[in-house]
Amino acid sequence: MTTNTLDIPALHATGPAAHLSDRYQFVSTGELIKPLLDDAWEITQAHQINPKKQGLPSPYVKHLVRLTHPTLALPNGDRLEVVIRNSHNGTSRLQTMLGAWRLICSNGLFIGTTLAGYQTIHLKAFEVVQAKANEIIQRAPEVVAIFDAWKSRQTTEDERHAFAVAAATIRWGEKHPIAPNDLLEVRRELDEGNDLWTVFNRVQEAVTHGGTARLNDRRHTRGIKAVDSTIRVNTRLWKAAEALYAGSSDLVLPA
Repeated sequence: MTTNTLDIPALHATGPAAHLSDRYQFVSTGELIKPLLDDAWEITQAHQINPKKQGLPSPYVKHLVRLTHPTLALPNGDRLEVVIRNSHNGTSRLQTMLGAWRLICSNGLFIGTTLAGYQTIHLKAFEVVQAKANEIIQRAPEVVAIFDAWKSRQTTEDERHAFAVAAATIRWGEKHPIAPNDLLEVRRELDEGNDLWTVFNRVQEAVTHGGTARLNDRRHTRGIKAVDSTIRVNTRLWKAAEALYAGSSDLVLPA
């Protein structure tokens, strides 16, 4: 399961970008996750932004690494994960989040609740990340309970339309390049159904992975590759789904 990290130079940085002052607290991501790897955690995915677009040395750019633990395996091959974002050039703070992975379509999603989403100061990063990783293990049953509740919550046609519009707005803003209801398209037999969990995953995959036909165009939407956009869209989609579950009429929540 462990991914090849040799293509992710930012995981192996030995110091911060040269322009940062001596006050900057450098935290090596590789060293940060080493205690987790020694404790049966495994890297499932890692990537960093394209340094050519940013004009920054590749060992320092913003990057994302996802890890899972045997105790976080869910039924049907799904799993929960710890998601860590960091940079060595001052462009982002170290952040630890709770994520999930849906095996059916290798569709990673982030859980944007208060269960786990921590901005971490670099000074105490090692202790904080290990503590939050263990907390995610302890609180996994709460997340599974949310999944089960969503699977039992049937959605109406109006609710599905509202969620699709919210998803399109979260992804592209008020001017959608697609018909929002196209995000509800069933791409595989196992994705059929109108319970909230299934609807959420269909829309989330369409929004983050792309492939939806654009209006008045033969092209299709592209997937999200940027680290910050991945986190922002996934967490806001989750919050919109939470709002739908609670019966809210406003699904597009503030960022």
